[in-house]
Amino acid sequence: MSHVFSSSVDEQARLLDDSLQAIKIQAFQMKRCIDNDRLMDGLKHCSTMLNELRTSSLTPKNYYELYLATFDALQYLIGALRAAHLSGKSHLADMYELVQYAGSIVPRLYLMITIGSAYMSLGASSSGSAPRPSRTAQSNIEAHADVEDVVPVREIMTDMLEMARGVQHPTRGLFLRYYLGQVTKDYLPVGDGDGPEGNLQISTDFILTNFVEMNKLWVRLQHQGMSHDKERREAERRDLRTLVGSNLLRLASLNGVPRSTYEETILPSLLSQVVSCRDALAQEYLMEALVQAFSDEWHLATVGQLMEAISGLNTKVSTRAVVIPLVDRVSSYAARRREELQTFKDTESSNGPERVDISGSDSSKGSEMAEAAQGKSNKKDDMSEADQAYSYLPDRLPTHTNDTTSESSRPHNIDQAQEAISEEAPNGETSDNRNDTQAQDQNSVDIKDIERAISSVAIGDVEPLDENSTNIEQLERTLAAAEKTSNELEIVSSLFGSFWKHISELIESRPDILLQDAIAICGSMLRLSLACNPHPSESVDSVLEFVRNLFKTRDTSSAAHNQATANQMLSLLLGPLRAYANPLKVLDLTNYGPLLTSQTERIRKSVSVALLTAILQRNTIMTSEDEVAGVMRLCASLISKGASGQKDGTSGDSLGTGGVKYLSTAGEGPAVTPIDEEDLAEEQGLLARLVHLVRGPDVVTQISLLTVMRDAFSQGGDLVRYTYPAVISGATRLLGPFAAIKPDSEDGRADWLKKVRQLCRFVQVTTSTLVERSSGSSDTAELALQLFLMSAQAAAMSPAFRGEPTLEEAAYEFIVQAFTVYEEHINESRAQFQSLILVINALHASRNFSAENYETLAAKCVQHGSRLLKRPDQTRLAFACAQLWWKTLPDSELIPPPAEPGQDEAEAERVHSERMEFEKRAIEQHNNGDKVLVHLQRSMKVADSCLDPVLSVRLFVELLNQSAIQYERRCLAVTPKYINDLIDLIRTSISNIEAFDKSTPEPTRAAAADAGAADVNALYDPETHMNTYVLGYFNRTLDYIRSRKELAASGEYNLPDFSAIHCDEPENTNIYF
Repeated sequence: MSHVFSSSVDEQARLLDDSLQAIKIQAFQMKRCIDNDRLMDGLKHCSTMLNELRTSSLTPKNYYELYLATFDALQYLIGALRAAHLSGKSHLADMYELVQYAGSIVPRLYLMITIGSAYMSLGASSSGSAPRPSRTAQSNIEAHADVEDVVPVREIMTDMLEMARGVQHPTRGLFLRYYLGQVTKDYLPVGDGDGPEGNLQISTDFILTNFVEMNKLWVRLQHQGMSHDKERREAERRDLRTLVGSNLLRLASLNGVPRSTYEETILPSLLSQVVSCRDALAQEYLMEALVQAFSDEWHLATVGQLMEAISGLNTKVSTRAVVIPLVDRVSSYAARRREELQTFKDTESSNGPERVDISGSDSSKGSEMAEAAQGKSNKKDDMSEADQAYSYLPDRLPTHTNDTTSESSRPHNIDQAQEAISEEAPNGETSDNRNDTQAQDQNSVDIKDIERAISSVAIGDVEPLDENSTNIEQLERTLAAAEKTSNELEIVSSLFGSFWKHISELIESRPDILLQDAIAICGSMLRLSLACNPHPSESVDSVLEFVRNLFKTRDTSSAAHNQATANQMLSLLLGPLRAYANPLKVLDLTNYGPLLTSQTERIRKSVSVALLTAILQRNTIMTSEDEVAGVMRLCASLISKGASGQKDGTSGDSLGTGGVKYLSTAGEGPAVTPIDEEDLAEEQGLLARLVHLVRGPDVVTQISLLTVMRDAFSQGGDLVRYTYPAVISGATRLLGPFAAIKPDSEDGRADWLKKVRQLCRFVQVTTSTLVERSSGSSDTAELALQLFLMSAQAAAMSPAFRGEPTLEEAAYEFIVQAFTVYEEHINESRAQFQSLILVINALHASRNFSAENYETLAAKCVQHGSRLLKRPDQTRLAFACAQLWWKTLPDSELIPPPAEPGQDEAEAERVHSERMEFEKRAIEQHNNGDKVLVHLQRSMKVADSCLDPVLSVRLFVELLNQSAIQYERRCLAVTPKYINDLIDLIRTSISNIEAFDKSTPEPTRAAAADAGAADVNALYDPETHMNTYVLGYFNRTLDYIRSRKELAASGEYNLPDFSAIHCDEPENTNIYF
């Protein structure tokens, strides 16, 4: 019958329903006959039911549904056959002969296998070599355990295998042999006898033979039917693959199979069949199933055979799909095993054993122990390298508990069966390993204590023990356990070498392997290396070097821009960053940087961002120039935008329509990629944050590290606007440590001054470069001005820098540079005002300027303030400049700090008073009350010239605040009379405004309110009365003066006399509120 299926889905559903209905009827009749002790009639109905499995019209998925329906009925028949045999009603041997007379071969073979498996179960239950079945006949089996006949298990297994050859139809044959393996898996003999009951070798050959035949049928399925149905047949073959793979799980679940049998018999047979079938689908799936079925330890012992078989597979087989699961399993095993051994070793070291005392009188025991240890070492040296590498592996597969298949656990379709087979794969941890670990836990002794105990034996400085002491035996066991732990750690570390040789040869010998697949395989080997040794090593570097050579020897013109290749390359390069606790360890890999440099810009940027993120998240400190330079080299793609674009074949930045920046994409014609300014700022922000993790052992080294970073950032062109500010602020912070290490000797002071001047020069050059590369950007210019003022303030405030003309000139130069930036790059009115305020604040905080330099800088502030565009800004700058000529110590410095431990409080207070006197002289050296009054009067004049009367009043009130502050600071030029006159002026101005409001028509006042709302300096609030704001501001100022007057009158505070200032309104003045 030809292998041609009905193409209609409805036709398939109809055929399946008809067959299932017939099976349901015959199964019901069979069960009724069996329940009525009519076993022969039940067999006839069963044969009729099995005739439905002869169909060739169903697809494999539908045929599987048919198979499941018959499987349930046959399980009921197996229980009845066992019960009938044990009760003496019939003998299974006679039944086995009888069913061979069935007319059709398919029902005949299913019945033979059913009866044969029931017969085998009797032999398994009597010998105890397999678990008893868990069905209803189990009670009968236990009641008749003394079976007289010896079950010929060997003969039955051989006969069933031979008879199964009679069905050569691919689908029917596959399901028949799958049924054979499924019903016999729990009763396979595992003994070592040569009798008819069989042994482990027979079971192994049985499964291997069944696997070979099923694989042949599965491969033959592709040649059935028409050529135009090839894709559908391939899909059907994928549906049936789990039937073949189940045999591998049967082999892996056999109890007591020695490693030698696996290496010499099982694996060679499996690999020979896989390689010889020459079918790509079969080879790829079977190799994957083989990797998942057997344990990790056994894969390690047979890596050579596996790699040799993989190299002989069909060229259409995805080598990546076969190799990577194998390597990943070994990687997981290596990481898990290393963690267990390291935890065990650390636990021993932390807990420590009880003190082991060895008798000094019985020194012969100590010498015997040392000789025994030396003998063990010599014996280990005599072992071959291969034996040493795998001597710790178990000799047998792990023992699995076989569970009889039940309806609740049976899969209901092929997809679920595939998942079930995958879940049945052993996890690689053997009972022998667990027993070894338990033994190590019981006999563990600290290695350091052992060494001390051995030394005590040699020296003889311990007290003797009783002759019956067992400490010597305990020590020997501990030595053996500790030595075994150390050896296993070394062996785990050397796992990579056994794999890498085969993998590299495989890739080199197969030029047909895609570059992306080769990189993926190398990525899995990199994970294995990191799992074996989580530190920078030659193994990781050898993988990176191999990938570099791949790019050199292969044509990567088309693969370089392949998305899959790029993703695999990115995963490979990110592997060490994920594995190493210290991201800077990648700098120890000599091939990491060159390999990264040869990649596309997208990969380089992704790796750079990952490196910077790892360093920042783990707070990794860089302390040497090599580390800083190495990180800068790896992040070159982020630093130098133009250079990276040219290297990838781009033309650099180009300006598109609307002022949007674009980068050309190499290899893709005229296509362009827009630059996202937010992403650019985020990337450069990572680089800037990196500066704060550069910490040298001393300030001189720190300057060198910052110089390395500045030189690297200078390659970024205008991108320095993101990175240079961090470098400048980091350098400015070093002025504080330099002030703390000022030497007392003249010789040391000259060298110290030279270094401080170099630091100031570094700051000045870096900030000037930032301004030059700003390309006229006002934001960058304002930032540069702030950096100059920050540096000037740091250099002009420290007491250690006081009296040093060189450092005073440096601070003076910083402020001059700030004025230069102001004059050349800051043109917007509001920015000019804010910049001048910053300059005034920096000058006000300075304490180290001479009178000449201070007056020059203050005069420059007054000059630029008078040239501001807006009158309110000129006014505010005028009374702000008044503060430059009357300064006092802030209250925070006047409060004495608590005395240090062991220091007398009176002495601490005296030292603080002396220091405050010194600081007071420094900060008050430029005080000049006359100049304060001049600036206040000038600000009043400018405020009075404003056309907006409300704005003038507001400026007057602000001037009143400044005057009150200067009076509180005891500026003699600001007298109570001056303040009283200013208060009267404000009240008169308010009265004039109120009179104007009363006489002005409503539309005029509304227009004035609208005009005031449009001016940010105006005081009009359209929602309220026009004078509400200015009156509230004025009243709050008067309230402050009243509070100062009350505090001064109490005598508890050191305040000037405010009693002469009249805050209350005269009675004859009528002001409208």
